[in-house]
Amino acid sequence: MDSRDLLPLRNSGRAHLLSRLKREYPADAVPNLVKNFDGIFRVRSMAEAGAFTECDAFDFRLPILGGLTRVEGQPVISIRSNHEELPVLSWRGDHFEIGFDLWATLGGLLHDAVHPGTSKGFNMSTRPTVDLLEDKVFAPLTQEFGARHSVWPRGSRFALGLSHDVDRIRKTFQQVTHSVRAFKQGQARRALHLALGPGRHAYWCFPRIMAMERQLGVRSTFFFLHEVPDSGSLGIRNRILLSGVCRLDDPRIRGIVPELHEGGWEIGLHSSTFARDDVSRLVREKHLLEGLTGQAVKGVRQHYLDSQVSRLWPLQREAGFDYDSTMGYSTGNGFRAGTCFPFPVGPEGALCQIPFEIMDGALRPSAESWSDCLRIMRHVEAVGGVLVLLWHQRFFNTDDFPGYAEVYRKLVAEAIRRNAWIAPLGDVIQAWRGMIR
Repeated sequence: MDSRDLLPLRNSGRAHLLSRLKREYPADAVPNLVKNFDGIFRVRSMAEAGAFTECDAFDFRLPILGGLTRVEGQPVISIRSNHEELPVLSWRGDHFEIGFDLWATLGGLLHDAVHPGTSKGFNMSTRPTVDLLEDKVFAPLTQEFGARHSVWPRGSRFALGLSHDVDRIRKTFQQVTHSVRAFKQGQARRALHLALGPGRHAYWCFPRIMAMERQLGVRSTFFFLHEVPDSGSLGIRNRILLSGVCRLDDPRIRGIVPELHEGGWEIGLHSSTFARDDVSRLVREKHLLEGLTGQAVKGVRQHYLDSQVSRLWPLQREAGFDYDSTMGYSTGNGFRAGTCFPFPVGPEGALCQIPFEIMDGALRPSAESWSDCLRIMRHVEAVGGVLVLLWHQRFFNTDDFPGYAEVYRKLVAEAIRRNAWIAPLGDVIQAWRGMIR
């Protein structure tokens, strides 16, 4: 990693820990913590360049950039090195001595710079490493400045953020491909049903989702796609792939978006592949969607995600979005940013990233998927963060995607049982910023 890349990482890492301090500690202690922040956190070793090295920090693996320096004091974090324990973060009564580049380490995880290109789930982080490290730091601070409290409304221990990506609204070539897949899996009767079943409107699952969420007493965010090329010169393959995708000029979409909005659901943009590197296109898609709701669209998630999510942030800030929720895995579930808290990614927190942890298509197609989901929920609850679910609306079609709607329902019901605060992603950001109590 080049030295020029370290400043934004350090700024993000520092801002993340500081934002949690401001929200979790007693109001009368916060001014002193903020005023003396650099005196409390004394970093003795700053990396100049290089790569991250995975280190064994007792109960979790910690990727550290640069060298390690032994520090004196009451050990908070020690690294196992050459068959000995090397204290690299210690408490000295009124401040921390830190023997590694803490801010670059936290920022590297938040920006997904430790294992770049991991949207597919390679080197997947199954634990919120950033939050776990910060919780270790908070332990001696709590003795000094008072007990921490929940950041979520009603004093809830953790939050659940619900979201749906609306990309395909009609079943086209999947009528063939899904039935062939079922046949190859030895499910001849199901293959026949899929081939002759409901047909092109099978993915229109909005009434089913709305009914389920009304019954559960919750609301969610729907991210709508407008995957329409600016030019009509597309090959046959691309035309086939684009058949059935969501577009904001579709009459049914122009009807359902206002209905959802008026019913209390949040509407966000599922930015198209054509807008990935084109801010003018991104702004046009945002304005199209705002024309259907009559209200500013605050949230965005990139279609097909991105291997380098941080490169999307400058364009999203310029387009006027309040938050992005692209950071997550497409073929596995876990903590791609190392955190389950929202965090600022722009100047003065103008744009926040709210990572997602569980996506429907990344679940294992077996009973093990439920235990995977519960494990992730327990991690989020333990650190007091927000668990964000990403469920495509078409996955509520039980013929093509059996079991997925039930897993979603069970996750929401389990979060209710655990007294989580449940909300659309826009409300989660508002609560994190202290605007909802």
